[in-house]
Amino acid sequence: MTDSWHKIKALFTRNASMKGLALLLATVTFFAIRGATSFEIHYEVPLEIVVEPGIAIMEKGTPHIDVPFRGAPEDLRRLDPQRLTAVVQPKVVTLTGHQAVHIKPRNIEGAQGVSILKIKPSSVMITFDREVRKQVFIEKPIIQGTPLIGRAE
Repeated sequence: MTDSWHKIKALFTRNASMKGLALLLATVTFFAIRGATSFEIHYEVPLEIVVEPGIAIMEKGTPHIDVPFRGAPEDLRRLDPQRLTAVVQPKVVTLTGHQAVHIKPRNIEGAQGVSILKIKPSSVMITFDREVRKQVFIEKPIIQGTPLIGRAE
């Protein structure tokens, strides 16, 4: 027991100054990188809902979501707001009804190289129904009288 205790103690005390210097350098490097990549920018990202054929989206809670991005200034400058999209694909269980769909960072497209901090709102309520096509016949209109030409002032 004492032999193994001496080995563990020696692991921490042998070359203590070098280990302390390595720990100090690691800490300084960590905070330097964290400081260089902690810039934030917010964008309103359009919400796109993909459903299977035969399903129609009647209402979605919001047309866009607010997403704060974090990263290095160069990475944030590369973000193109026109290419940012939140794409969700709900699992439609019934052909009509409501469903809450959670929006996760993996649903945000066009945000490579940056971190997504928080999505607001994090879920959206979707109302969907069956899509139906119907052919409607329209009769030719009957015109009575003479149509007016021009305008009287």
